[in-house]
Amino acid sequence: MKKQTCVVLDFDHTLSSNNTWNIAREVMDVDDPVHFYRSYKATEDLDGRAEIAKEWAMHNFGEMTGFSQEHLAEMYELMELNPGALGLVEYSKSQGYRTGLLSAAFPPLLEQFAQELGIEILQGFEISYDEITKEFEMKKSFSDKDKRDYVIDLKNQGYRVIMIGDGENDIPALEHADLGIKVFSQEPGSYLNATDLSHALELLQQAGY
Repeated sequence: MKKQTCVVLDFDHTLSSNNTWNIAREVMDVDDPVHFYRSYKATEDLDGRAEIAKEWAMHNFGEMTGFSQEHLAEMYELMELNPGALGLVEYSKSQGYRTGLLSAAFPPLLEQFAQELGIEILQGFEISYDEITKEFEMKKSFSDKDKRDYVIDLKNQGYRVIMIGDGENDIPALEHADLGIKVFSQEPGSYLNATDLSHALELLQQAGY
């Protein structure tokens, strides 16, 4: 029986040219909500740092009151997809591959783009908004290990996994995928490097997908 294929995509700085958290900070006029996933490579105590960062993020979300559809619309207008993003997604879908986002991007924006692109959110931050306290709550931390474990879980389910990302926090997932492609990169590793998303699509096709 032929294995199903799942194309796993990062969002911030991979499909998009922006960082959704920076866009949220700009529009909401609040302190930077969370960038802890970018600091993992600078610390050995990953679990401890994630827990501290989670508490910090929850505090900042508590300050982000009054979030509205108008805010979301303004954020959306500031976002840009990288060249080649649509072509990559459409190719994956045309092949019948399960296609989804594995990203720590700002959830409302991630949901908006997932809907627009017609793909799913495989995993990301879970945020709820309490109408009584008027506070946001982050329900789940998200790390490079979360991404890696999700890719491993997909493989255990019988999927051939293609992982495409750009950041240091994507590397463990890239290394465990059947085909890992790091975009905007020329770093050595057990994954392929692509200059952009169009090049990533070429590499994917050359690998027989």
